[in-house]
Amino acid sequence: MRASLVAIGGPSCSGKTTLAAMLADRLGEGKAVILAQDSFYRDIAHLPLAERERHNFDAPEAVDVEALVSAASCLLQGRPATVPVYDFARHCRIEKTRSLAPAPVVIVEGTLALHWSGIRSAARIRVYVDADATVCLARRIERDVAERGRTRDSVVAQWHATVLPMYDRFVAPSRRHADVIVEQDGLADALGVVCRALSGV
Repeated sequence: MRASLVAIGGPSCSGKTTLAAMLADRLGEGKAVILAQDSFYRDIAHLPLAERERHNFDAPEAVDVEALVSAASCLLQGRPATVPVYDFARHCRIEKTRSLAPAPVVIVEGTLALHWSGIRSAARIRVYVDADATVCLARRIERDVAERGRTRDSVVAQWHATVLPMYDRFVAPSRRHADVIVEQDGLADALGVVCRALSGV
């Protein structure tokens, strides 16, 4: 039986990853697999580090969407998918890859998950997780400093240079494609809606 896809989009650090993890946990072990947009940044290791640090990672073309759609298709068809591993401190892929096992529910999460027609057209349910920009920035600083080897100043500079402009241009307009729109503090309610939509999976 073909699996069901849940697409979760919205601004950076709005709660998309949290909702994806909550959904996978609610469905139970082996019932869901999460495919993160952030794993599919195009490899720019050929560029000097200083240039990589200035790269616009928030534009759609920064992501290898063809590989993302291909991985999602494999999982939806019940086949394992190979996923790149990205080094966020050095802004490049590493040689190691991960293999994801298929599951009845495939969750694709990322800022542009509802922007790309190849993802949203395959989705059984599309969710947009929203949050105030100041809250998102605070969370992004905390995450990137703790988990991605970044400095606070570099995170703030990137936020104003690329994150907000690309949000306005690509992420916010994708909200109109959502079946469910939720604020970060309403994730539990959204989880119930998604689970009911997936009932019988």
